Amino acid sequence: MKKVHLLGVAAALMLAACNPATGNRISLTGTVERDIDSLSISVMRNDNSDTLVARVPVVNGQYAWRGTADSACIIRVYYGQGSRDFYRFIGEPGDIVLNIPMEGEGFPSGTPLNDSIHAYQSNVARLNAKANELGAEVRAAQTDEERDSLYEEQRKVWHEGNFYRADV
Repeated sequence: MKKVHLLGVAAALMLAACNPATGNRISLTGTVERDIDSLSISVMRNDNSDTLVARVPVVNGQYAWRGTADSACIIRVYYGQGSRDFYRFIGEPGDIVLNIPMEGEGFPSGTPLNDSIHAYQSNVARLNAKANELGAEVRAAQTDEERDSLYEEQRKVWHEGNFYRADV
């Protein structure tokens, strides 16, 4: 129930943040550690259309783009040749920073909703790593008592992240 409520609030905030009546300014800046000379920025509207709005040059490993949020939107920044090479985040007014590392994930920050999503994703990644570590320990356990103790610890991690389903 908490998740449904939280998602509803997030959706309402996103719609309010991209309200066409406010003419909200979006500033997107960051660094790029990959060997690319431009980024493609597209906006995905609430009707699922995906529109390319800009090709942004990468100069000395940095880029900058300015736009407006004229409706509820999700912004995608494509940084590679493949259709899977992109970052997705909420287009809301403010100054968004997205650094694209050589490897791994970059997370947008600088606006309330993007900061909240980053905090959530970081927590999920931390809990998944802990659960995977405990899973490896369970597989290596020598006794039933060890396994039971590790299963209990793993269950607590899943409860902490609300990943656990009582009906399973």
